[in-house]
Amino acid sequence: MADDHATITIHHVFGDTANSPSGTNSHTHGLEELRGHHDLQITLPVRPEVAAAVFNRLAHLILNCGMRFRPGDRCPNVANAHMDVGFIASRESGRVVLRVILPDREGNIDPALMDPIYRAAQFG
Repeated sequence: MADDHATITIHHVFGDTANSPSGTNSHTHGLEELRGHHDLQITLPVRPEVAAAVFNRLAHLILNCGMRFRPGDRCPNVANAHMDVGFIASRESGRVVLRVILPDREGNIDPALMDPIYRAAQFG
């Protein structure tokens, strides 16, 4: 069910320790309403344009390709166009969202292998 005109909203909130282990809370609005898919969140402190690029890629896959992501899933070729991202369940402002786990500099998204700074910012 392609919809080239469907849009989502992206918010970038900084200093939000209530909704993010790092204080960075980039998240989407609209996926739930448009496709019944949980909205997305990134808590790794990255530039807003980086978070937006990841969200836009994932939203395209959800809105135009019919993909659905769940906690524990991996999606290839999203971060930097060649690295996988992962997903975990989270809460953001009282709603259930999927936190997008971005890889560390070595490409790890598994928390057991991930750089401790990246792990703390994304898993708490």
